[in-house]
Amino acid sequence: MDVQEYHLYVLNLEQRLQALQNEYIASRNDTAQLIGPLLAITMLVKSDLLPFARDRYQAIVSGPDWKIAEDHVLKLREEVEYMLAGPGAFIKQNQG
Repeated sequence: MDVQEYHLYVLNLEQRLQALQNEYIASRNDTAQLIGPLLAITMLVKSDLLPFARDRYQAIVSGPDWKIAEDHVLKLREEVEYMLAGPGAFIKQNQG
């Protein structure tokens, strides 16, 4: 387990969020408004801007929409939080 696997995880999460956002936009589902910020955070991490992504994430999840978010969106939010822990925590978690 190494940093490369962490980057693959980030890339996979970005692709899943992008596909889901496109689906929600096509169906005019308001949930796209929650997926978009998660996608943006993931893109920041992919661009090696992890500290900035953590700051932005804290600002995003304090919004009222998260209190009524659907379960699958909350699960995606948990995956973003896992990603925001950084490669060290990712590697440690996957080794244990």
